[in-house]
Amino acid sequence: CILEWRMWDHLPAAWQDTEEGVHDDNGWDIAHVNSVGEAPDGNIVVSFRNLNQVIKIDRTTGRVLWRLGGKRSSFKIEGDPNGQFAAQHDAREIDDNVITLFDNAYCTGDEHARAMDYELKFDNVTGEPTVAKMTSMWKSGVTALAKGSYRRLKNGNRAVSLGFDLLPHACKGDSKGAPPTNIGNHFYVETDPGGALLISMSWDCECHSYRSIKAPWTGRPTWKPVAVIDSNNSDNVLQLHFSWNGATEVASWRVTQGDGRFIFKPFATVAKTQFEHWVQIEAGRRQCLYYRAEALDESDTVLGYTDVVESPGCMSD
Repeated sequence: CILEWRMWDHLPAAWQDTEEGVHDDNGWDIAHVNSVGEAPDGNIVVSFRNLNQVIKIDRTTGRVLWRLGGKRSSFKIEGDPNGQFAAQHDAREIDDNVITLFDNAYCTGDEHARAMDYELKFDNVTGEPTVAKMTSMWKSGVTALAKGSYRRLKNGNRAVSLGFDLLPHACKGDSKGAPPTNIGNHFYVETDPGGALLISMSWDCECHSYRSIKAPWTGRPTWKPVAVIDSNNSDNVLQLHFSWNGATEVASWRVTQGDGRFIFKPFATVAKTQFEHWVQIEAGRRQCLYYRAEALDESDTVLGYTDVVESPGCMSD
């Protein structure tokens, strides 16, 4: 076991602070932990939804270093028009004493979910927590009963998942009267530092996401690129189409042509600017010609080949 921490050992009075009642099955979800993260100093930051609180734990001793939000906050929250966050998710210490979180704003303010940044301040002499100053807020304009996430990107943009809601929105008590299907909010929203919307994505289904993260990714498919010949298009010309679904390193395409299946010469080079590209191969309508497309990276190294395709002229031979 790398780390084990029990709330009962370190926050024995937390049952007095919870917003959650006893369920019909007699279960009592006092705190409801929904995120755990490592702080820059190596200690642990934990989000407790049902306490409306984020705490920081000493990784070695388990001692609670501070509590942010809720009924026994170590900090006075300043600058937050809602007074504080509620039912939050994805709490992170992204820099020394800088906390970001997704605020579900459950039964607080206008109940619109928010992406929040707080700067924590401590007494210069005693080191005791004093003030948590809101330094950034983005209001989504939607309600989010549960789930959701917020990450501040390196360029200052916000990457947000808006979780889900139930209609009618249940502010107090349980949601027994709500429809059996939930309302899936946008699973990914990105804004610039000033809050302007850049990207908004949602599922085409009755579903939702717990958390969304934007990160570098390289796609190297195990399958080949695909090439097909198109003779039925609005331009009424013979075209060779080629693409490679999932490949992220393709910088250009080299199309080769031959009058046999094993002898090919360069025919055209196309810079990759979209998912699928094509070239005209009108000569293949009259002659039997063979084509293959090669996917190239930025240094012109071949990443993959399509299968060889034959032109319509081969079928008339």
